[in-house]
Amino acid sequence: PQAFPLRIKKEELQLESDGDSFPASVYQCDVSDEFLESRIYDSEELILLRPGCLSLAIYGLYYGKVTAVRFRPPVYSGHRPLEAPTMVFRFKREYEYTPWELPFAFAPVR
Repeated sequence: PQAFPLRIKKEELQLESDGDSFPASVYQCDVSDEFLESRIYDSEELILLRPGCLSLAIYGLYYGKVTAVRFRPPVYSGHRPLEAPTMVFRFKREYEYTPWELPFAFAPVR
């Protein structure tokens, strides 16, 4: 609580995976009863006044060859950078394919 407000600089956000880097965006979001809503701001920084939920968007990531991504957000308190932990996201692969079964009815029309 003493470090708030926290600032996250959007231009410094990067995801790393297998030696590659990908640009990322992070948004503040509201969570209420199974509903998640992201609020997108045009500003260069995301300012957090208290602990909350963040939504992370990944661009240019090729899902097929990536097993995990590492994310270390650049967080500042005032103009002082803070040590943020590195977060690791591992993808769960679902190799089973189950096609959709759609009912279909045909009736000739005269």
